[in-house]
Amino acid sequence: MVAYVNGQEYRVFNYGETYGFGAIKTLRADTSYDITLHFYKNNVNIAQGELHIVTPHDDTITPNVNAMLGNHTSTTADFEIWSDEPGTIYYIFVRDADFNVMPNKSLIMAGNDPRIVRSGQLNVTADQRKQVLLDGFTITEPGYWTLYLVSEDSAGNISSIQGAGFSL
Repeated sequence: MVAYVNGQEYRVFNYGETYGFGAIKTLRADTSYDITLHFYKNNVNIAQGELHIVTPHDDTITPNVNAMLGNHTSTTADFEIWSDEPGTIYYIFVRDADFNVMPNKSLIMAGNDPRIVRSGQLNVTADQRKQVLLDGFTITEPGYWTLYLVSEDSAGNISSIQGAGFSL
């Protein structure tokens, strides 16, 4: 089989072979291609077909994630979170004094450090605002308490770390 992609020839199969050897590897994202396929038997063109494709967009843009604090007490904290792209938002709620440095993305996404008061994840659509109501704990130590979050889109791009919090 021979394929012509925008006029350039690619020999995909040759005679008795069962596997292709000339794979079309030069297609780029966000590009339109007209492909004509020619099928040969004993060096005679026995059939051909045409198709038009548009390659998908390579998503390399990281999402933006945001959080806004609502009400809070020593036993509850209410946040609103959202991302500008569909995907998953990961969050952790911590007392900042329990960390020497700001938690990193891996820690936020794993959510399994013993210093974390609460963790979770939510699937969201673009700009969909979700409520995160944290309760069932008692803040006994004063300090600054923060909800840290990151968003991961369907292409695997991860936002920068954002946070919202309060002091008790």
